[in-house]
Amino acid sequence: MRHRAARRVRAGALVAAVALLTAACGDTQPGTAAYVGDARVTVDELQGQVDDVLAYRSGDGAAPTAASGTAAATPTTTDVRTQVPAITQQVLSQDVLHRLVDTAVARTGFQVDEGAVSSQLAGLDAPTLLTQPAQAYLTPDTLGSLVHDQLVLAQLGKQAWDSLAVTVDLVQATDRADAQAKAEQMATGDEAATGVVAKAVSAGQQGQRDLALTPGEAATLAATPVFGTAQGGAVAFELSSQQSKAPQWYAARIVSRSTDAAAPTTSGAVSAAQASIGQTLSLGLTLLPELAGAPQITINPRYGVWDPTAGRVIGDTDVTASVVVAPAG
Repeated sequence: MRHRAARRVRAGALVAAVALLTAACGDTQPGTAAYVGDARVTVDELQGQVDDVLAYRSGDGAAPTAASGTAAATPTTTDVRTQVPAITQQVLSQDVLHRLVDTAVARTGFQVDEGAVSSQLAGLDAPTLLTQPAQAYLTPDTLGSLVHDQLVLAQLGKQAWDSLAVTVDLVQATDRADAQAKAEQMATGDEAATGVVAKAVSAGQQGQRDLALTPGEAATLAATPVFGTAQGGAVAFELSSQQSKAPQWYAARIVSRSTDAAAPTTSGAVSAAQASIGQTLSLGLTLLPELAGAPQITINPRYGVWDPTAGRVIGDTDVTASVVVAPAG
């Protein structure tokens, strides 16, 4: 998300609320909200962005206009003072992602299709999007930048879609704790992974050795760390079940991983050309840390911690969306 000149909120209570969140810097350099490798998001930059959101949501900012030029509806929100912590985390998440996207594009030499991005942005119904409660951290100035980054991620995911393949040892788990325990055991080596799969199968759970997967054949896994985890590593992740509303946890060890595999030709496989923007965006987000060179991301503890599996800042007592276990040794 690109930094815009701040329209300072006049109401003292709102500014005070933000100041409380930006006072301490924890383990980061004073005045730093986050590091993305050597890149720095400053507290002043973050506070300016949050002030913009509060001004807009309080009715002090300029209202967006629809593509037709008609005035947009005023965003419907509750008292924004109660949303400052969540808004701050969401804004900081987009700051970090924007730097990762820029780094990935520069590092890989990827040629962004700006024409396709512009076309998508032109059809964006900004007034309607900005009235959605889930978008309460956005303003007319930042919505376009966020969507631009998401579309670039979708292009990065599309580029990798047909040539990415993994072979995994996969087991079903009873819950998050069980999935994490199995992933940690499987990551210790091939023999341990074999034992975990065999034990799961004997207990009546799903389990399979050397399962070949591609995004086109297993699109539901594009939003999990499975395709972005290094060979030898293991992951614990959650998937929604078609048979039940309750999600199901799994553990998988990455036996092998290739980024130059042949496109799948199996019946029903979804090619990159057929994949939806949402699917390729999910894969792009999964691959983003690798494409950006795996920079260390450090968040000022005042705001929380970074969840690399979801690409966002979460509270320090929250749990990550998935668990990735590094290869043994």
